[in-house]
Amino acid sequence: MADRPRRPPAFAGGSFLDPCGDHPLYGRADFLEKALGHLRRAAELSPRSPLLQYNLAYTYFQLGRFREARSPLEAATHRWPDLFPLRSLYGNVLWKLGETMGAYDALSYAHNLNPDDKPTEELLYQSILILAGQSENKPATADAVRYWKEAAKLRPSQPEPHHRLSLLYAKTGRPQMARQEQKEADRLGAPQVP
Repeated sequence: MADRPRRPPAFAGGSFLDPCGDHPLYGRADFLEKALGHLRRAAELSPRSPLLQYNLAYTYFQLGRFREARSPLEAATHRWPDLFPLRSLYGNVLWKLGETMGAYDALSYAHNLNPDDKPTEELLYQSILILAGQSENKPATADAVRYWKEAAKLRPSQPEPHHRLSLLYAKTGRPQMARQEQKEADRLGAPQVP
C-alpha cells in the first residue's frame, strides 16, 4: 500500500484536522505556541470580535496559562455577557485559578444560557459542592442551605445534597424539614453518617 501524501499544516480545508487524518493541529503545544503571537495581534486589532477574544483565551487555556487567559475573557464577558462559549470558558479559567466563587458565578450564568452543556453543568456542580461545604462551617447556614438546594436541583438523583440539607435543618432546629430531606436522601440511597 502506498504512503498517503502529507500536506503541510497550513491548508485551506476549513477544518482543524489534518486532511491526512494524522493529528489535530490544535492541541499540539508547538502549534499553539507558534499561533499565540498571531492570535494576540489579531485580538488587539479586532477587540470587538468575540471569536478572536475567545480563540486567544482558549489558546492560553490549552497551554495552561490561565492567568493570561483571564484578561481577554474578563473584557469579553463584560462586553458580550450572553455569549455562552465566553462565559463557560471564563468559568473554567477561574476554576483552574482556584477562584471557586468567581467560577460559580460565571458557570451559573453560562448554565442559564445553555442548560444542556454537560461539562459546564459538571463544573458548576463541583463549585457548588465546595461553596456549600465552606458555608456549612459558618455560624449562619443560609448560604449553605441555598447552595445545597441548588445542588439538589442541578442533580436531582444525587442523595448527598438532601442528606446535607437534613443535617443543616436538624442543626438549625427545623426537625420536620430535616426528616423530609433525609427521607428523600434515603430514597436516593444516601449514607446515614455525616
